[in-house]
Amino acid sequence: MNAPAWFTGTGAQPGARLELICFGSAGSGGGAFLGWNRIAPAWLRIVGVQLPGREFRHREAPWTDLQDLAATIAAACAQRPGPYAFFGHSFGALLAYLTACELQDTGARAPLRLCVAGRPAPQLPLDYPDVDGLRDEEFLALLHRFDGTDPQVLADAAALAAYLPAIRADLRLNAGYLHRARAPLALPIAAMRGRDDPACTAEELAAWSALSRAPTRVHEWDGEHFFFKPDPRPLLAALAALLAAPAPSRAGHPIESPEEEGTA
Repeated sequence: MNAPAWFTGTGAQPGARLELICFGSAGSGGGAFLGWNRIAPAWLRIVGVQLPGREFRHREAPWTDLQDLAATIAAACAQRPGPYAFFGHSFGALLAYLTACELQDTGARAPLRLCVAGRPAPQLPLDYPDVDGLRDEEFLALLHRFDGTDPQVLADAAALAAYLPAIRADLRLNAGYLHRARAPLALPIAAMRGRDDPACTAEELAAWSALSRAPTRVHEWDGEHFFFKPDPRPLLAALAALLAAPAPSRAGHPIESPEEEGTA
């Protein structure tokens, strides 16, 4: 599989000088982020990571080895023509982190910044049910709890049958991840959550600071796990402000409100 198959949106924003490579939540495809290009500043291109088993790669089986998946995406990222940063939500936050680690470990060009949302830091135990032990109706109840799955998909038997294998596979990787000690990242982290997110507390989010030698900034927003889904503009404005600014040099991880930064 050649590198372009791992990304979607690479032709958007022709004058962009920076790419924000986005890793979606469990079961999602890279196309979930393409609409962001319509509201992003002209200098920023939004690129979605396209995992097997969904959208234009729906005929492929979902990946079952998380480390191998991260290494493969890292190799594809290393071939991107210009500078880039990462954004990952939920399972995508874990995958973005592991991909950044692979890039650093191999000496490849690393992202300028790692932005994560809606997931406890990877070194913490994840309080998540065993998806393999859930019947379909129990699994659907779990999806309803996080309120991020398109209701039209949940109501369409054919769409649901196509969707469930990918999201089950991703959640299996997410819940089964066992953290191992590795060198702290040399890049700054921005960690974000909705204040009412049932999957990630403020303390669990702040723990991302242990994974980087550079400063970590922690942002909280009104909302739940998919706090940005009703309107992605405030989040995208905050991400653009982070990426446009020089990397911070001070230590610490203060809780910051997007409103305080003028990005909402």
